[in-house]
Amino acid sequence: MTIDLKTAFWPAHRATSDDFWLALGVIALIDAVRLSLAPSGLALFLWLVIVFFVAAAHINRLRDAGRQAALVIVPLGLGTAAKVIGGFLGMATGLMPMLIDYLEGEGVDVQSQEALQSAMQDEALMEGFQRFMLANEAQAAQALSAGAWPSMIAFWAVVFALGFWFARMRPRAA
Repeated sequence: MTIDLKTAFWPAHRATSDDFWLALGVIALIDAVRLSLAPSGLALFLWLVIVFFVAAAHINRLRDAGRQAALVIVPLGLGTAAKVIGGFLGMATGLMPMLIDYLEGEGVDVQSQEALQSAMQDEALMEGFQRFMLANEAQAAQALSAGAWPSMIAFWAVVFALGFWFARMRPRAA
C-alpha cells in the first residue's frame, strides 16, 4: 500500500480510500492554520482554495470508484450549508453578551423572559442596537468573529461524515 499525497493537491488522479482520508486530513489541518493565522480578506480567498482541494480529493476518489464527478456537489453543498449555519450560530452566541449589555443599558429587565422577548421585537431597540454595534466596531467585530471556528468545525464534520460514504465506494460491476 502506497500513499500518494498528490491526489489531494493535484486533480486528475485516482485516490484510494487511504489517499482520500490523508488528503482530507491535510486539507483540514491547512484550513485550521488558515483560520488561525490569515487576516479576514486573505482567509476568504484561501477558503476558496480549500474548497478547490476538497473538491479535487472527492473527484479523485470518485474517479477511482468509477463514479460521476458530479457527486462532489453533495459534500461541498452540505458542508457549505453546515458552515453557514455553524457560522450564524457562532456569531449569534458571540453577539448575545453585547446585546444583553445594550438592553440592560436601555433599562430592559434581562432577567424577565417576557421583557427580553418584547425588547427583541421592538424595532426601535433593534435599530438602536445596530447603531450601538457600529459605534463599537472593535467589540462587534470580535463578537462576529466568534462564528469562525464553529463554521469550520461544522463544515469538516459534514465532509468527514460523508467521507465514510466516499471512502467505501467501490467500482460498479460492468
